[in-house]
Amino acid sequence: RRQAGSSSSLSCRCERRGSCGASFLLRPLHVVPKWHFTSMSLSKRTQSGLNSSLTAPVGYITDGMARLLRREWSLAKLRKQTWLQFIVPFVFPTSVYLATYLGNLWMALPLVLAYVILPLADILVGEDDFYPEEYKKHPGKNGKDATVDSPMYWLLPIIWAPVQLHCVYHGCMVYASGDLSWFEQLALLGSVSLIVSGGYAVSHELIHKHSVVEKAAAWGIMLSTGYMHFLVEHIHGHHKRVATPEDPASARFGESYWQFLPRTVIGSYKSAWGLELARLRRKGESVWSLQNQMIWFHILPVFVTLFVYAMGGYDAAVFFVVQCVVSTMFFEGINYIEHYGLEREKRPNGKYEPVNFNHSWNANTFVTNLVLLRLQRHSDHHMHPARRYQVLRHFDPAPQLPYGYSIMVLSAFIPWLWRRMMDHRVLAYRKWWSEEGCARVQRCLAEGNAQ
Repeated sequence: RRQAGSSSSLSCRCERRGSCGASFLLRPLHVVPKWHFTSMSLSKRTQSGLNSSLTAPVGYITDGMARLLRREWSLAKLRKQTWLQFIVPFVFPTSVYLATYLGNLWMALPLVLAYVILPLADILVGEDDFYPEEYKKHPGKNGKDATVDSPMYWLLPIIWAPVQLHCVYHGCMVYASGDLSWFEQLALLGSVSLIVSGGYAVSHELIHKHSVVEKAAAWGIMLSTGYMHFLVEHIHGHHKRVATPEDPASARFGESYWQFLPRTVIGSYKSAWGLELARLRRKGESVWSLQNQMIWFHILPVFVTLFVYAMGGYDAAVFFVVQCVVSTMFFEGINYIEHYGLEREKRPNGKYEPVNFNHSWNANTFVTNLVLLRLQRHSDHHMHPARRYQVLRHFDPAPQLPYGYSIMVLSAFIPWLWRRMMDHRVLAYRKWWSEEGCARVQRCLAEGNAQ
């Protein structure tokens, strides 16, 4: 304001799509919600009875805010840099190697990145404003655009498979060295489990594809989890029964994470067996046939455990098994928050309504979208399971989580905090959808206004 030589006030109007937290700092002044500033100009504000001891820090903060606002263009430009997608996910495995090299308190570096730096980066950088439709209107060379058609998008999840496998092996060998304090042991366990739980998101992307290479990469990733029946149950079970009482991977309203965890682990395992046996019956194969994937899902993790035992001894094998358990708990935390309290309507013919965007919780934070391959755009994934991660869409009317996945998963581990954050949002969304949302969507579709 000083540079422009203006003495006008900072009266602001409220933006319709306001968000919580400090994200308002990243908007130009004319769209900052009105409750962040009074109609009093800064010059008057600093002179209206403020103690001289407070004037300096207040001026420093407001000047810093103004500088940040003036540089919003750089953040918008940053969000358009597609090369970030190929670098940001690998920051976390790299941090594990760096942590084991430095040791001591540095061993917790991956956890600090995931649960401190990542949420702060989401707040500072803002929402993911990439929409595939924009690039379809302006195709690049040969009718393609590098933003969505680059082969690197196909290659990235495949590269993740050997990276994750080596990261787990490295963690097992470091733990087996016996030179770690109790803090370093716990931090290493949490860090490796964090990488493996992120690998679930990558495998989740790959198992919906038909390429042999992508399927093999998904199997490789799941080898380090011991939870390989996910490969069957997720596609043929969860996607068909999502947001219904029959789905063990959809959390019910009022159900805590610790109630959901045993129900989903046991229910998903039983569901996977039922689905695989049904497939074998259709093919005329025996349950003891080598075509039975569930047999391989038990044998392969045992082989991996024996290999780790042969290379690092008993301690390495124990570490591998425990990290499988912990990473699965993190992963089921993601499952818990994705569909909590959302339900598909059962029709008079006994069938459920088709899956729509109102049956999954979403979060559109930019940095976490890079890390988890846009898993947070979960509604579009369930509506179009084969759609690749780089072109998943965000829907404004879809249920929106207040924060990114990292904060929400930690909140899910504390039932009273989770229910305080989410129960009122579930009820409010249900009310809005029944009274207004569904009718508005149908009206827009009838008018041809799909966008």
